[in-house]
Amino acid sequence: MFSLYKDNFDGLIVATKQQKDEISKYYDFKHIVTLTDTYSKKVKKSISRDKNKIIYIGRLSLEKKPADVLGIFAKVHERFPETSLDFYGYSSPLEVQKDLEKLVEADNLKNVVNFKGYHSKEVIEAALDKAGLLLNTSEGEAFGMNVLEALNHGVPVVAYKVKYGLNEQIEDGGNGYLVPYGAIQTAADSVIEIIRSKANWDKFSRSAYAKAKEYSEEAVWSQWLNEKIVADSLFIR
Repeated sequence: MFSLYKDNFDGLIVATKQQKDEISKYYDFKHIVTLTDTYSKKVKKSISRDKNKIIYIGRLSLEKKPADVLGIFAKVHERFPETSLDFYGYSSPLEVQKDLEKLVEADNLKNVVNFKGYHSKEVIEAALDKAGLLLNTSEGEAFGMNVLEALNHGVPVVAYKVKYGLNEQIEDGGNGYLVPYGAIQTAADSVIEIIRSKANWDKFSRSAYAKAKEYSEEAVWSQWLNEKIVADSLFIR
């Protein structure tokens, strides 16, 4: 796509520095601007929280690796039987959820794994207010909006260390953990580390709230205004 239309653009806006650096290796755009493409709104800190409630938010599709989420959870549940897992998102294709349901039944997890389906923003926010941890096992994320939403609600995140945005959103050992792609046991160990005690979970949750502030509406808008000084054509007139 870049090769076909690259001469039609003065530049590009990307969400992360890693994307900018990679594009710069192969294309000679006049401007490649790094700007956050979403922001977090202020939320009240939840007082009704279950650190043992693990959630997944996103499409149930092959590139998102929801079967890995289930595999990670199964290992966590062996250690902490009080944990449960909720999937939020629609299946694409439908066979993905059907296959997951078979795995759930085979692992005897029907009583602790729930497929919630697609829901409104309000329902997702309510779920994040009660959740203890978010799992993200995607093959790649330009900028994980589900991750930012989780951090904004004080929910720590365990995710695969893949390109691009998760490396900027998740501070390893701070507001969550980044583990090698496909490292199910390492991811499970990371989840256990976060939820092993209320005091430890509280520490990760505070770091999640703090990280989300870096993406507040004011902070993100300030980035855009500052960048306009460099790239005068940033806004359409």
